[in-house]
Amino acid sequence: MLTLGLLLPRYAAGPYSFIFTSLVEYTLNVPPATHFDLFGWRLTDKAFVYLAALQLLWSSPRSSAPACLTGLLFGAAYWVAPLGLQRLKIPAALATLLHGGPRPQVRAGQLAQPSSGSSSQMRSPSQAQVPAASAPQLPEVSHEALEQMAAMGFDRDIAAQALQQNNNDVSAALTFLV
Repeated sequence: MLTLGLLLPRYAAGPYSFIFTSLVEYTLNVPPATHFDLFGWRLTDKAFVYLAALQLLWSSPRSSAPACLTGLLFGAAYWVAPLGLQRLKIPAALATLLHGGPRPQVRAGQLAQPSSGSSSQMRSPSQAQVPAASAPQLPEVSHEALEQMAAMGFDRDIAAQALQQNNNDVSAALTFLV
């Protein structure tokens, strides 16, 4: 007597489809950062991501190929203009829930403070400071961290405010700004 497991094809467990869908986005939107030569071939740093994807496919081709093809098809379908999938957005309530609540948005030297109304009021970083009596004292900005963020192209005033609000943690400040 044959079991049902022997009759059905075996599919790879894990997020293979999502990985290969993301690979299409990565290929089309992420520019290469570095170039290098390997055995006379001119390659970019993106080659390592492609090799990792091939390794996933080759690890068990019979079970991972359907997930790979499905992911690549969905990734390509996202870019087909007539389908209009690029215009789809996550509902604001769900995005707020996933991000852990509203966050200030920083744009072109100004800080948008979330308000209870429907419109947000733009303030300059100096105006956005809460009086010291009602807010905890923020740490002094680390010169090294500020220089690091300025080297990345951030405005010094905005970077300083982000660093203060994140205790001079550059990674947290970058996440806050992005």
